[in-house]
Amino acid sequence: MITAVKSMLLTNWHPLRWVALFISLMFFWNAYTYDSGMAAVLGAFFAFQTITNTGCLVGSCAGGSCSPNVEKSTSQPIDDVSFDEIEGDKK
Repeated sequence: MITAVKSMLLTNWHPLRWVALFISLMFFWNAYTYDSGMAAVLGAFFAFQTITNTGCLVGSCAGGSCSPNVEKSTSQPIDDVSFDEIEGDKK
């Protein structure tokens, strides 16, 4: 377990992850300088995402599940599509 945590913390440091770390440090600096609790919460949020390499900020999108599931349909092609016109108030 220790090696898994160590691997998660020390590998896959791409440029956007460094930017997220910088953002979290700026929020912590703001929280310290201006005694802002909200900045501390945001700093902790960004720091957690950066350290654990999760969330869409650092590009992993909650474990890499942000790419859409595109599957081509093998069913029959759609030949005729009908549309209903919706009329609204004309000014």
